Amino acid sequence: MAAFKNKGACAVAAILICVLLFPRLSFAQDPLGQRNTLNLWDAADGSLLQSIETEAYIWRALLSSDGTVIAALHDNGVATVYDAQSGETLHTHTFTAPGADVRYTSIGPGFSPEQLFVIQDNQLWLWDYAADEILLVGGTPQQIAEIAPGPDGQRFLVTTQQGPALIIDTASGESQAVIDPLPRAWDIRWSPDGARIAVAHDEGFSVFDSAAGASLLDVVDDRFSDVYSRVAWSPDGATVLALASPSLHFEDSEIFVFDGETLEQRLTIPLDDATFSLDWTPDSSRFLSASYVSDGVAVYDAQTGEEVGRYSSGSSLDGFLHASWNADASLIVARGNSRAGGNAYFVWEAATGRNIHAQTTPGLLLFEAWNRLQTRVAFSTWPTSTVDVIDLTQPDAPRLTLTHEDTLQGMAWTASGSRLLTWTGADRG
Repeated sequence: MAAFKNKGACAVAAILICVLLFPRLSFAQDPLGQRNTLNLWDAADGSLLQSIETEAYIWRALLSSDGTVIAALHDNGVATVYDAQSGETLHTHTFTAPGADVRYTSIGPGFSPEQLFVIQDNQLWLWDYAADEILLVGGTPQQIAEIAPGPDGQRFLVTTQQGPALIIDTASGESQAVIDPLPRAWDIRWSPDGARIAVAHDEGFSVFDSAAGASLLDVVDDRFSDVYSRVAWSPDGATVLALASPSLHFEDSEIFVFDGETLEQRLTIPLDDATFSLDWTPDSSRFLSASYVSDGVAVYDAQTGEEVGRYSSGSSLDGFLHASWNADASLIVARGNSRAGGNAYFVWEAATGRNIHAQTTPGLLLFEAWNRLQTRVAFSTWPTSTVDVIDLTQPDAPRLTLTHEDTLQGMAWTASGSRLLTWTGADRG
């Protein structure tokens, strides 16, 4: 990897990020007459606490963990950071030249929610937007494909297009290990202790040692060559799952269960249709999968692999696209495609299977957003630009519905789930 620089790269790095962060041309006036707005909501009662209108389209927005700072990344080469209470501008980056494809990767556990990876071609920055500080800047020999932050905030994995993957030390900016070669990756997960990295990729499933980059396990299986293939470590690190999901062809999927320490395969769970997601309970005793064709969310015992529960929409769905547990595994939340058109979401009581929420939307469920503590979830619908907010600590309480006059483009939570940020603007296609 070309040299990364950490906190010493301040003035030069700030200029670089100003020039390269936003590639899109400015829109002095929205061509569809829609406003670009930042909207801060009280998630308890649905009241609008703040609305900030901006001239330029909002490419992405972020809300600090405590809800006091809003960062808006615009398509005209400007990043603006606001005080959430007053709406006043705290600081602004003005960019002077368009660039190539720029992406923004959210930080994983172990990193501050106020930090953001910014990627452009083969360049990468780690930016603390609340402090307005560039923490790391550097580049790779080839175009960056993905960033996978480690669990302790000390390291992150950088994959490149048709090239090696690099494990970078956050403090020094130096490459600690190289994984070469690494086929195109669909899902990358660090083990909870940060010692290993599991990858579902074009050629199968692999586990690597994060200190040396050495391969510890390689499973060659072309059924992994699909965007829906997944890997998932149990929270205690004792088990790692690999989902071979040739779902684009709606073929049968299969879950492989490996011992997290020895990496010996313990179980194989054949599935009778396309499967799109995996998730663990916090105590590592059970995991679930969401099936598309059979319209079911299945729960399995982690030791035996036996199915111990199944949750259905009651034939109102074509199939599920995603499913998750809440923080204490008392609830299961899922969304999918409705037979009547549009999408639908469901919330079940895990112990009894009672369906608490079942809502069919007239359009697409464009965004699903959880707060970090997994106590609230929000679903947005296009083209109505409504947002349904469900308090998972009070699942029987009515959902809140937030309405927008303009086209909704995204959502972001505070860590506690007390505040929700939404932003609007015309579709860019």
